Amino acid sequence: MSTRSGVQGVDDALEQLIADIMGAVRNLEYGAVTISVRGGQVVQLERSEKRRLAKTDSQNQKSYAP
Repeated sequence: MSTRSGVQGVDDALEQLIADIMGAVRNLEYGAVTISVRGGQVVQLERSEKRRLAKTDSQNQKSYAP
């Protein structure tokens, strides 16, 4: 623990931010995690995920409409 005033709070906030980022990345196979920064502070985390769906036999057959 640091003896400087407020440093422990900063350390705790940084640890929480890292945990939040790791949580957003965990189990993400295809996608993105976006970190938004305003005024030198992280203000938003966005997670977008893409899921690949297996094709069925009916999806493999081409159909042409007139």
